[in-house]
Amino acid sequence: MMTVSCRVFLLMISLSVLSLPSLLLAQATGTARPHPERTITAARVNPGSPKIDGVLDDEVWQHAPVSGGFTQVEPIEGAAPTESTTVQVVYDDEAIYVGITLYDHEPDKITARLARRDQWAEADLVNVYFDPYLDHQTGYLFAINAAGSLQDSYLYNDTWRDGTWDGVWEARATIHERGWSAEYKIPYHILRFSPKDDYVWGFQVTRYMSRKQEWTQWVLKRRSDNGWVSRFGHLEGIRGIKPPTSLEVLPYTVARSTFRPAPKSVTDPKGREFFSNLGGDLRYGITSNVSLNATFNPDFGQVDADPAVLNLSVFETFFEERRPFFVEGGQTFRTPFQLFYSRRIGRRPGYLSTPSGSSTIERPDNTTILSAAKITGKTAHKTTFGMLDAITSSEDATILQNGVRQTARIEPLTNYWVGRVQQDILSGNSTVGLLMTAVNRKDAASAYTGGVDWNLKWHNNTYAASGQIAGSQVGHLTYQRGYASQARFSKQGGWLLGEVYFDALSPGFNANDLGFIRRVNRMNTSAWLGMQKTRPWGPFLRNQFNVNKWDSWNYARVHLQDELNFNTWHQLKSFWWMGGGLTRRFESLDDLDTRGGPPIVNPAGVSFFAEIESNYSKPISGWIFTNLSSDAGGSRYRSIGPGLTIRPSARIELRIRPNYSWNFDNAQWVTNVQSGGQTHYVYGELNSKVLDFTTRADVLFTRDISLQLYLQPFVAVGDYKNFKELARPSSYEFTPYSGLDFNPDFNSRSLRSNLVFRWEYRPGSTLFLVWSQSRSAFSNDPTFRFQNLGRSFKDDGPNVFMLKVNYFLNN
Repeated sequence: MMTVSCRVFLLMISLSVLSLPSLLLAQATGTARPHPERTITAARVNPGSPKIDGVLDDEVWQHAPVSGGFTQVEPIEGAAPTESTTVQVVYDDEAIYVGITLYDHEPDKITARLARRDQWAEADLVNVYFDPYLDHQTGYLFAINAAGSLQDSYLYNDTWRDGTWDGVWEARATIHERGWSAEYKIPYHILRFSPKDDYVWGFQVTRYMSRKQEWTQWVLKRRSDNGWVSRFGHLEGIRGIKPPTSLEVLPYTVARSTFRPAPKSVTDPKGREFFSNLGGDLRYGITSNVSLNATFNPDFGQVDADPAVLNLSVFETFFEERRPFFVEGGQTFRTPFQLFYSRRIGRRPGYLSTPSGSSTIERPDNTTILSAAKITGKTAHKTTFGMLDAITSSEDATILQNGVRQTARIEPLTNYWVGRVQQDILSGNSTVGLLMTAVNRKDAASAYTGGVDWNLKWHNNTYAASGQIAGSQVGHLTYQRGYASQARFSKQGGWLLGEVYFDALSPGFNANDLGFIRRVNRMNTSAWLGMQKTRPWGPFLRNQFNVNKWDSWNYARVHLQDELNFNTWHQLKSFWWMGGGLTRRFESLDDLDTRGGPPIVNPAGVSFFAEIESNYSKPISGWIFTNLSSDAGGSRYRSIGPGLTIRPSARIELRIRPNYSWNFDNAQWVTNVQSGGQTHYVYGELNSKVLDFTTRADVLFTRDISLQLYLQPFVAVGDYKNFKELARPSSYEFTPYSGLDFNPDFNSRSLRSNLVFRWEYRPGSTLFLVWSQSRSAFSNDPTFRFQNLGRSFKDDGPNVFMLKVNYFLNN
């Protein structure tokens, strides 16, 4: 009989063979451009660079070539814009300058709202894009709105955007009687490009008018077309410049005070902790294409808190990375399987267990990162590469054993290493890559992973084939080895869209020492078919209809998932959105729910969701989302999530995002009990309620001075009844159980908050004042009261006050 691994291998080969003719056709077409060419010429400044004040009255703008001819893409694709836009480009030996005039017959109606750097504000906006490599894959976005607030991003994989990238550049905007204008200065040292005698860069400009919800583009990319960077026009005329090698240093100092309520800890009897530190980050341009980032004595504290969640499943909760060193440039190390999850570095220590019979008095919240460095770049032959190395210290916990207070090692000295190489192929919009990771621990098990990935596009990016094959090895004296594979074929453009997908993760695959994989011992197949209408008709601006099918099995051929879904989304001419969907779940088995025991049946069920969202450009906007689900076993799940955004002025925005769910689970796992040589898999009927009232507020004093509030009161209550044990494997049958010796009911509430004052007192240099709280309380009283949300403000928890100042230096 053919093994599962043979079936996986044959399926991968079949998908590759099926896509081969199209790939050969793509290669034969060479570097054909996927759109009609548009070109703008830059003029050299000689002498006298423009003053960056948003007023295009400098001499250089009077002689620079002017380009207009923008086309509307929203709300009516292909139509002429309701207001015209012109763009000009000049350059000198230091920087490239862009001047844009955004005409408006009603300048008093221009929406100008302030926002903190890199945050969206509902305001009139202009985006400028560059592709200095002209690789049709990577680039940069520089945006300014009519109030002068700035955003920037790094573009990669043609359509993806990394908003965590920060460059030090200048721009100003001015509103006048003809509309408004924007003026940019982009220094060469923040752009990566190869030295040449004459340069041709990818170039694009887009404009957004808030009150009309109108987007216009210098080069039109239709909604039904796939790709973004690959559809840019060209910027020509730049010659006689050299990409600089730069040195940037960002030293910092931080002071932090932590105040804890009673009871105080053994190691901190007063409940007060004071901490100060000095450190710095360094970025050195080894060449124009390669940069080295290093950090000394890093401060990896997070300004924003992880949200509180209720997780009763067997799977780990995923939290986003927010630490600047790891966030910036993180796209270099991304692959279809997440073999690198940077939050493993510096995580809460606990790799080594404490001695049997001991109790833990106190342990560190995080593992100390001694140093970290990374090198990234792209060669003239369009090879992207990156390497990251970090060292974390050993950590000890304070324990009590046999009445004696002592320390125990819970985390060994560890070195983390990640290496990445990726090559652009075919017409430049496709890639193949390799990623490898290594975790080497002192006197403990090490772990290694590696994988080859590909992303192939052809026919003007309409079709794509992507995937990855990876392997892992974990161990010290004995080894655990496994593999993972993934293949995806999709049609991404036109009115008919679709995708087929397959992955397989063997039981021995383990990437979680430095990666994030929810589960292994699984094979997934899925198919998706969608239809989109991008031209207005009747009351609609656009429509989309989707059908999805999902199936999964484990390597013992247990059917884990069998679902069919239909969903649809519509935008109205009033700029409201509405959508909904229906999912039919067929009976399957869950091989993890018993936590190491036999499979249990997942009863067949049905779920429905609906959402409606108002016009986001209004001073007050909102939406409401609801989800209803039930199954043949009698379980019911219901949730509602309204949202409200209020902008009382151009300087203040309030976002309220409550969510309430009330569920009944007919069989929620409680524990496994060993008795008389038999294991009892104990379940209970669980009534649970969860209330989350996340609120964010932004106050802008100026473009560079802001106050931000994040507030999340959270309450989760669970009431267990009618305890029972699984009667037989692979069933949904139970017998009563009365031997439970603990109360699993829970009433958990928390309050997580941050108040952040931020002042960018000079470009690239920032001062932070932060006050954060983390209050919590727990009991076994399953009574749910809405008042508990308010009581979370009175619960005990630490208060943290922090002052951090950094100063940007460059040569």
